[in-house]
Amino acid sequence: MTISLYCNNESELSVTYIVPTKVPQSAEKHNIVMACEKCNASKGDKDLIEWWGTKRIDTIPRGIMKKYLKILYICLECAGVLDNYVLSENGMMDLLYIGHMCREYCDHK
Repeated sequence: MTISLYCNNESELSVTYIVPTKVPQSAEKHNIVMACEKCNASKGDKDLIEWWGTKRIDTIPRGIMKKYLKILYICLECAGVLDNYVLSENGMMDLLYIGHMCREYCDHK
C-alpha cells in the first residue's frame, strides 16, 4: 500500500519532491516522495521547513525529515560548504537557513 509520507493519506497520490529545486544527482533518489493532492498543492515550491513551519518542526514525519536531512547533507557536501552551517540564537542548527543555502548553491550549477 502506498501512502503520502506527509499525512498518511492513501488516495489521490502523486510523485513530488521534498526540495522543489535542482539537487545534486546523488540526492535525486532521496528527493522523490509520494504526496496526496492536498499536501502537494499546499507545499508548492516551498522548502519543507517553510511549508511545515518552524514552530511545528518536531512534528515533521520521521521518514520525510530523514530524507530532507540527507538531501541537505549531499547538497552542501557537493557545494563544498558542509562545514559552513549556521547556528541559531539558541545554539541549534537553523534548518530553514541551511535549506535556503542548499537551494542557492544547487540553483547555480
